[in-house]
Amino acid sequence: LHRTWFSYSKHVFIVIASILTFFFLLNLHIIIFACYYNPNGTVNINSSLFTLYPTWNYVKLAFYNLLPLTLMMALNSSVIYHLRMLQRTTTLQNSRIQHRSITITLVSTTVLFFIMTTPAAIGFTFFSDSNRTILRSTDCISYGYHILSFPLYMITFDEFRQEFFAMIMCKRNNQRVAVVKMTTKQVNNTK
Repeated sequence: LHRTWFSYSKHVFIVIASILTFFFLLNLHIIIFACYYNPNGTVNINSSLFTLYPTWNYVKLAFYNLLPLTLMMALNSSVIYHLRMLQRTTTLQNSRIQHRSITITLVSTTVLFFIMTTPAAIGFTFFSDSNRTILRSTDCISYGYHILSFPLYMITFDEFRQEFFAMIMCKRNNQRVAVVKMTTKQVNNTK
């Protein structure tokens, strides 16, 4: 099989570490500058040096909602497109079922992300002076997306479910993937 750049665990680790470092640095100002003591001894959750929350809500909208949603839509569309192209060239009936479950998982994950995180991000950015109960409710729903991701994968993606149970049961996967090579004549005969 063709090994890509992401096939190596070292490269994946570098990407994950880079993303974590970026978001840590992006949020570092909150740790340093937010919360200070008033002269009367009470704690103020705002920053004494700059207005934190109206500006931060725009940053959160961009980095927590719009950028991930755009990447999810673009990359998931690309994966689905390549799966469909691969489905046309393969002769295995089982692969069609596997492609369908991957497609359902990708589409449902993207739709749930949009439905559950967008209202809170837009609400806190543009309607921060609105009803706090509604804002808190949408915030809880946005965190609910992260909670629902695991059950969603368990329900919609059979391979994920099998690997999860194999991991829980401490079973090793010793199966090898065989590459099926077909000539042009064989491909044309299957059509």
